[in-house]
Amino acid sequence: MVMNKTLQIIIKLILSYGITISIASVTGFGITGIDIMLPFVFICAYIITGRVFDGIFLKRDIVPNDNTRTYKYSVRDIVWAVVPGFIFAVSVVMGAHFDVWNEVITDFGIKDIVYFVFLLIIFSALILLFFDFVDKKGFSTKKDGAKNAEDKESCGKLCSLSFAQKHILITLLYLLCWFPYYLTLFPGNLGKDTFESVDMCLGNIPWTNHHPIFFTTLINIVIKSTSFLGNITASIGIFTFIHMLLVALTLGYVTIYLIDDDKTKKILNGKTWFALSLVFFGLNPVVAMFSMYISKDVLFSCAVAMLVLKLYDVLEKPCVLKDYIYLGIWALLTLLLRNNGILMIVGLLFAVAIVYRKKGKWLVASLLIPLLIFVIFKTSAYRVLNVAPESFAEAASVPLQQVGYVISESQGRSFSGLEEELLSDNKKNIEPIKGLSEADMDFLERLMLFEEVERVYTLGYTDPYKFDKAFDDEFLNKNKGEFIKIWFKMLPAHFGDYVKAYLAQTAGYWHYGETNTLCSQGVWEDNELGITRIDAIEKMLGFSLYGIIEKLMLFMRKAPIICIFTSMAMQFYGILLLIAMYIRKAFGAKKIIPLVPLVFLWLGIMLASPAFCLFRYTYSMYILWLVIIKEMILTGVSKD
Repeated sequence: MVMNKTLQIIIKLILSYGITISIASVTGFGITGIDIMLPFVFICAYIITGRVFDGIFLKRDIVPNDNTRTYKYSVRDIVWAVVPGFIFAVSVVMGAHFDVWNEVITDFGIKDIVYFVFLLIIFSALILLFFDFVDKKGFSTKKDGAKNAEDKESCGKLCSLSFAQKHILITLLYLLCWFPYYLTLFPGNLGKDTFESVDMCLGNIPWTNHHPIFFTTLINIVIKSTSFLGNITASIGIFTFIHMLLVALTLGYVTIYLIDDDKTKKILNGKTWFALSLVFFGLNPVVAMFSMYISKDVLFSCAVAMLVLKLYDVLEKPCVLKDYIYLGIWALLTLLLRNNGILMIVGLLFAVAIVYRKKGKWLVASLLIPLLIFVIFKTSAYRVLNVAPESFAEAASVPLQQVGYVISESQGRSFSGLEEELLSDNKKNIEPIKGLSEADMDFLERLMLFEEVERVYTLGYTDPYKFDKAFDDEFLNKNKGEFIKIWFKMLPAHFGDYVKAYLAQTAGYWHYGETNTLCSQGVWEDNELGITRIDAIEKMLGFSLYGIIEKLMLFMRKAPIICIFTSMAMQFYGILLLIAMYIRKAFGAKKIIPLVPLVFLWLGIMLASPAFCLFRYTYSMYILWLVIIKEMILTGVSKD
């Protein structure tokens, strides 16, 4: 296509200007100092759109054998760049209207459509350029793959060690890197959830499966076996160290997976992969803090990461019985360590059954047997430990949040950012809710008085609502069907409110700009067990690293580019992009199977998340970032 160069420049300038304005308008609280970066954004947008513009509209590549010229990007390339680009552009534009921290939701307008168009262009262009990078890397390995693999195979003495020796060495290295955090924050990072599990172990509260009984049992074993110390702080400190060791063993395995894989060596040599792993796992303050964060989410994330890696092994390499046994073990731990693990394994089981049909008997068995063991364990443990049934409110977090939103708005509360009207004494009567009968209103009042709902309701968090003393949890458990019936009855008249409440409740998992403190930093101060943080470094050396740790964690959350990795939404979008890249290269459904547990993990969060941005929920995706990036680059290497 022949186009006047002046016209090309004008079009590129217009696109770059529109992209810059759009980014500035929708990123606000998501990117720190965006106003200072705008000139740089404009220049980058001009370069990126220019390169992609030429690749789409100008014929330049010579087709082998017939000397004809073709376009740089095929229709397939453009489609699989536009699909994830579209999803991301929608999420960014939509997310700009949800300031959940300040409980404000603003209205959409025509300008949002303009922003969306320009963002779709830049995101799709960036993905196309990434395809270029991947394909060039793949082409160079195909050209002389054997030579590259031979030249890059050596990674020094590390590669000459046995698997067990490497695993032990890397595990100890990670523990050494994390030890200053442990000494500064002894007995560990303990949040409210931690103390609920500890209180169950000490008999202070009844056992429940709100925190899976398997995880609480692990804590109980350590507390009981170290009771001779007579100090609960010391017992928890010992459990924290064991927890760190388990995390280090997991990440040590991930590191070896990156170093030893033959395909991986075609991209970077073993030394480079080890250096990247050391930086990301050993020197990363987020990983260090989570290694000592006592929550079921961390060990669950380790089990999920191992499940994903073992799926890659089983589906890509010749396997024997023990490989399927290991896969079954990680599937079982995934089931035991978080309640939404069952959704992941059942989803994976269906995906495997559909894709492999009769040829995947061992694979199906390695998932089905753990599922049966889990059901038997859970039933037996409930009976032996007298575990109280799970509250329906846990599964109904989203519907409760939506009903609470409607009640709050109907009683005069505003989420538009405008100041609320002060209700006079004669206006404090209950306002009717559209679509509900008087009996329906009485039911919701029985669950929780409307004035109490208005008092405790928090946009993006269900816990302040469902855990308040005024909330009748027992009444809800006895009347689940009636609650769901009323929820459906309210839906037609309050569809818009339901959508707003849902998007606010899940914002952190679909909008890149949401992040929280990542994990508890120290000991939850409101605990009644008398456990307080002991800064061993300060006691021994007279200075503390706590302030430095806080700044490092803030840096990981807010620093440009780096903050992408701690964004829960970006972790999932990275997986979506990898799936798009698999499809673009026609690798087939089998290649996507290892990612299915992560997709169902995200879906489970989107269905029943009690809070709009909890980093620990997607931590398994975070520790798999290097594997995801490696797999993205490997799509440029031949399927063979």
